[in-house]
Amino acid sequence: MRLFAVLLLTAGLAACAEGPSSPASEDTGGAVSRLPGYRVGDRLAWSNGRSEIVTAVQGEIVSWKDQDGKVSQSYRNFLLPTLAWSSPEGPVTSTIDAQPDLLWPLRAGTSETFQVQRTVGGTVLRDEWGCHVGATERINVPLGSFDTIKAYCQQYRQGSIIGEIRWNYAPALGRVIRQTWSGAGQPDELVGIGSGTLDPRAEAVAAQVRQQGLEQVASGTRAVGQGGGIRATLLPRTTFTTKAGAYCRDFVQTLSSPGAEVASAGVACREKSGAWRVVAP
Repeated sequence: MRLFAVLLLTAGLAACAEGPSSPASEDTGGAVSRLPGYRVGDRLAWSNGRSEIVTAVQGEIVSWKDQDGKVSQSYRNFLLPTLAWSSPEGPVTSTIDAQPDLLWPLRAGTSETFQVQRTVGGTVLRDEWGCHVGATERINVPLGSFDTIKAYCQQYRQGSIIGEIRWNYAPALGRVIRQTWSGAGQPDELVGIGSGTLDPRAEAVAAQVRQQGLEQVASGTRAVGQGGGIRATLLPRTTFTTKAGAYCRDFVQTLSSPGAEVASAGVACREKSGAWRVVAP
């Protein structure tokens, strides 16, 4: 396969929202009206090392498998608690007293409460949840810069708050790109998104474009390569030197082949040989 590489100047990071998987949510009258869409094979990767793949979609319910092989089920609506998963105490199932499209369309200033009955092993827990849609916010995550809608839910038990989760939802991706749990030291940010199965030759194209792009182009300039129906782009974001003196760059790379698209963020450092080695995530 022959690779054709070209260098293109681009403004900003908008292209990070191209391609991967789900359709963008539409914005009508200031409200995001479409729930996130999922297909079997859709993948997400997070900054804490967690990864997830969609294994089934049945109406509003999505089944997931994580990097350790653990399975779970949840509604498409990320505002609602997980429906089923496995815990050290045994299987966990939840019954939620709310419609699957609770608070959609997302409109700033709207709120709802609902009841959740959760069975953990042989123990039944009953909680109340209160969810609120906030204002819009533009944030930077490893995949780029996105306009988002903020939302949060608080979990109550016997009248006391026992937990809270906050989200930044990016309509352009149809995905949550940042989520923060109460008590967590750092927010969890989206570092990869994909759908379908890439052509096996795609990584070879990606590696060539990555080497050329990291070696030759300035931050904010996109390197593009394509051949054999495979297209790869690389966008270096920043350049820095580690305490050990290594020359490194963080980047966003996209790959596509017929029926498949992937975008991922990473960091690579230059070795003495001149080769760039990906060190994170």
